[in-house]
Amino acid sequence: MGPVSLRLRPRSGLIAILAAFLVVGATRHSGFLVAPAHADDGSESSGSDGHSGTGDDGGSGSGSGSAGGGQSGGSGESEGGGTGGGSVGGSQSGHSAADAGAGNHGDRFETSEVVVLADRPDILAKARRMGFSLIDERRFASLDLSMLRLKTPAHVDAQSGLTMLREAFPRLTADLNSLYAPYSEQSDQVVSLPEPDYAQRMIGWTGGEGCGASFRIGMIDTAPGPSPALSGQKLHVQSFLDDGVQPADSGHGAAIASLLVGHAIAGRTQAAGLLPAADLFAAGVFERDGVRSEASAFAIAGALDWMVANHVGVVNISLSGEANSLLAIAAERATARGSVLVAAAGNGGPAAPPAYPAALSDVIAVTAVDQDGHIYAKANQGDYIAFAAPGVRIWAPEPDAVGQYLTGTSLAAPFVAATAALEIMDGAPANALEIRHRLSARAVGLGQAGKNPVYGYGLIQAAPGCGTTASAQ
Repeated sequence: MGPVSLRLRPRSGLIAILAAFLVVGATRHSGFLVAPAHADDGSESSGSDGHSGTGDDGGSGSGSGSAGGGQSGGSGESEGGGTGGGSVGGSQSGHSAADAGAGNHGDRFETSEVVVLADRPDILAKARRMGFSLIDERRFASLDLSMLRLKTPAHVDAQSGLTMLREAFPRLTADLNSLYAPYSEQSDQVVSLPEPDYAQRMIGWTGGEGCGASFRIGMIDTAPGPSPALSGQKLHVQSFLDDGVQPADSGHGAAIASLLVGHAIAGRTQAAGLLPAADLFAAGVFERDGVRSEASAFAIAGALDWMVANHVGVVNISLSGEANSLLAIAAERATARGSVLVAAAGNGGPAAPPAYPAALSDVIAVTAVDQDGHIYAKANQGDYIAFAAPGVRIWAPEPDAVGQYLTGTSLAAPFVAATAALEIMDGAPANALEIRHRLSARAVGLGQAGKNPVYGYGLIQAAPGCGTTASAQ
């Protein structure tokens, strides 16, 4: 069956809540990021950096907010919409943005919080004497990490509080409590779409219904909600949100989970998930803040600790953003303890700075290509890119309709995560360097010869068949 043309109406409600995708017909950009002061969502419509048009970090419905306007002339339902202008999403109680303003590149963070590696017993007592107060003290036993969330003294913002602590403790490891947020954009309504299973064929995937049996794979995302493709599958879902916090919409997490472990649905044309017999450990880290959805570095570190505690061999991280020192430590320790981390490279475009955690040396970074092997126009580029995988117009089921085509590096990451899982099931150690070596030997080179900043080692290729093995217990 060749490509088909569809004419579909946009679903503004889903876009407003968590549509971290590009809707093309029913196609959406997918991927999370630490929301910078300009929208890292590409260039198909204007609005980033405070211009009118479709922007992702909010502002008013007319596009008057700095750091990304809302929908020009619309109702302000898109990310950060509403009637009030303002930097990075209009008014947001308790939250702010670093370097908010047109053209500046800064990440979002809790305005009155810092996160500290609590490896010295005198830190908390001295910090309290300086006017800081304890919000949360958490021991991540599997990562051998203890972290403190501290509220800054009255009238002291997070950046100034961080400076105060670093001056008082010269060797202190501390950072802002970065906030990760989704973004969305809508484009043309009539497109020619590829066959639903093109991605599996493109990487040579041959796994069937029993693929992944006894293997543990993980994802850090929104907690997946009910979906026909996930009914009866082996899901282990854990929230890493504070008590009383409203979780973000489950759409993005459900799509990623369906790609990883979903089953085929009778009468529907989409391909089954890559590892339908595997156990999926799904960490929900995104909370709802008004019309926004965001996750903290503190929550993501907790999710990594949970993955290690449950001996999860491969973890898919379909989110990206700026560097955070404490999250980097958590990722390093998770990798050292046998969890292979695979992350989306980011959708900021070729000139965007490196996206994290993908740019960490311990993490396998994934970019996106279309059915012809052409790079996704809004994918990040850089020496940290490890592999390319299909990520443009990827078919995935949704809870209340037949399905949708999704686009972004977030959609490419699960194909690499599942391919890494095959290597471990075939006997490779759960070691990021070894998995990277094995996958690079199979990859089909794209672009410049050798590893390059656009495609990395090239298009991922899956090992033949799909063995089964038990994850380390």
